Amino acid sequence: MNIEKMTKMKPVTLGYVEDPERPVLPFSMDLKRMTCQAEHSHPRGQLIYAGKGVMRVVCGSMIWAVPPTQAVWVPPDEPHIAHFPGEVSLRNIFVDAASVKGLPARCVALEVSPLLRELILKSCVYGCDYRRGAPAWRLALTLLDELREARPAKLSLPLGSDPRLLRVQETLLESPCDLRSLEDFAVFAGASARTLARLFEKESGLAFGAWRRRLLLISALERLSSGSSVSETAYALGYSSASAFIAMFRRECGISPAKMNAGYFA
Repeated sequence: MNIEKMTKMKPVTLGYVEDPERPVLPFSMDLKRMTCQAEHSHPRGQLIYAGKGVMRVVCGSMIWAVPPTQAVWVPPDEPHIAHFPGEVSLRNIFVDAASVKGLPARCVALEVSPLLRELILKSCVYGCDYRRGAPAWRLALTLLDELREARPAKLSLPLGSDPRLLRVQETLLESPCDLRSLEDFAVFAGASARTLARLFEKESGLAFGAWRRRLLLISALERLSSGSSVSETAYALGYSSASAFIAMFRRECGISPAKMNAGYFA
C-alpha cells in the first residue's frame, strides 16, 4: 500500500464536539484511495466502520485491516490514523466522552453484528441534529448498548519494538509476498533464527509464520478493495488455487471475498 500516492482527507471536526446531550455523532463519506492527514486524536471516542470496502487502521503498535464485518473502536484522546486504499463507504460513529463507560479502554477491532450494522447505518440517516428524547437520541442509546456487547475480532497485526524485529516486519509490510524464510530474514536482521523467532513470539504474540499469514490476509483485503478479482488476488499472494484462498479468507473473516468486496454482510 503506497500511502504517498493517496489523497489526503480534510480533517473531520465531529470528534472535537463535546456535547453529552448528543452521545453519538455519525459521519458518512464515500472515499477512494484516501488517507488521513496524519496521526491524530480527539476528545470523542470513535467507531471506525465501512459498510463497503476495506480500511487499514493503525493505533499505537497495532495494525488492523477492517472489512465490513468488523470495526475499530478508538477511545477518546487515543492517537490513530486510517488509510482507505480502495473504494470505501465510511460510516463512523463519534461517541461523547460522557458515554464511553463500558466500552473498551484501548483500541480494539470488534465484530459488527447485523443489528449493530443497521444501527450505524440508521444513525447516519438521522444525522447529528437531534436532542434528548428524539428518535435519533433513543437510537444512539441502543447503538451504544449494542456496541458494548460487541465481541473482539482477531484480525490484527501487532508490531514489535526491537529494531531487529521491526526491520523484518517493516520489510514485509512493504512487500507482503516476500517469500524469504525465517533463517534468511534472521541474516537480514542481524540476529540468529532462534532469536528472531523468539522476538516474534514475545513482542507480537504470533509465530513468524502466523504473523506473515495474517499480513497476507491484510494484503488480500486491500487488493480486493482496490478492484482485483478473487483469482488475481489468490495467485498474486502465492496460493495454488482460488479455492484454497477462498477457504482461508472465509475462515479468517467469516465471509467470502466476493461478498466482502460487494459490501455484502453475511
